[in-house]
Amino acid sequence: MQAANNVTPFFVVSFCRHEEGTPAFEHGLLSQWRGYADTGGFAIEFDEEKLDRLLNAETQEFAYAGTKSADVRYDKFEEVFDPDTYKGLAGTMIWEVFNHAGIDVSAVTGRKNIDKVMLAYVQGAPFFKHWGFSEEREYRIVAVCIRPRKIAEGETRSPKWITFRQRNGLIVPYIELFERSNQPFPIKSIIIGPHPDQDKQAEAVAMALESEELEAAIRISGIPYRKYVSAVRFALTHGSPVRDPASALRDVRLYYGTSSARCLAIRTQQRPRYAHLASDPLRAAKDAVGAKITAALRIGSTGERSVVASKAS
Repeated sequence: MQAANNVTPFFVVSFCRHEEGTPAFEHGLLSQWRGYADTGGFAIEFDEEKLDRLLNAETQEFAYAGTKSADVRYDKFEEVFDPDTYKGLAGTMIWEVFNHAGIDVSAVTGRKNIDKVMLAYVQGAPFFKHWGFSEEREYRIVAVCIRPRKIAEGETRSPKWITFRQRNGLIVPYIELFERSNQPFPIKSIIIGPHPDQDKQAEAVAMALESEELEAAIRISGIPYRKYVSAVRFALTHGSPVRDPASALRDVRLYYGTSSARCLAIRTQQRPRYAHLASDPLRAAKDAVGAKITAALRIGSTGERSVVASKAS
């Protein structure tokens, strides 16, 4: 992997494939909403043929070692994996170490064309995945670009520059596909993911499509998933801390209803005047924010759900 990255790092774009008319096609997958749409998201359907044409044009314009689009395999890897391709690779890597020191040990280790091995590797390995993810029916585009300083003399295509972003404390390299294309992005439809304001989300998406002069169908997912409400429910059960009392009370009201929210109580050691039953969740939330508290949700000794707040640091 490191050998490949030194010359031809590969980048992967992942999609899900679903048959038109199936529930997954109409509403998306619950596992995907859970994994990638924290408090609401969108699923975009692309025209596969037009996407492939864009990819072909991209490959002709930029210095890629290769690109490939295909379905991910979840089993029967042996049908496309040839172990003979990799025989002698370890010896060649040992030769590389000695060769940098000016010592030729090729008579012992042998030499193999690493570029061909790496090309075979990136054409196969990125399309293998554990069977546990098979419901995704993943389809991938793999782009193997040549690092600008490694481009061979005489190459007429432009370098594909690698850019960077930060995620979870790590610097993540990535490339932008189709940024020079003058063709409209081949979006066929957009699914509005689970969200308490799906209609508003749909209106915003419609305006965004109009501003970009794109036409695409918009449909609303019927999957009733609310990650943030589930998190509050977990907190109510297990006593996990919640740092935003206003949002917590709003979400509890959404999940349990206003009548059930009456069992919520706000108490502070520093400001006892805010201690009252939350028969009005919105007022309780306002008071909680006004007191600048950090709330912790837990099960009270009486068995009723209560909000116990401590002074924020």
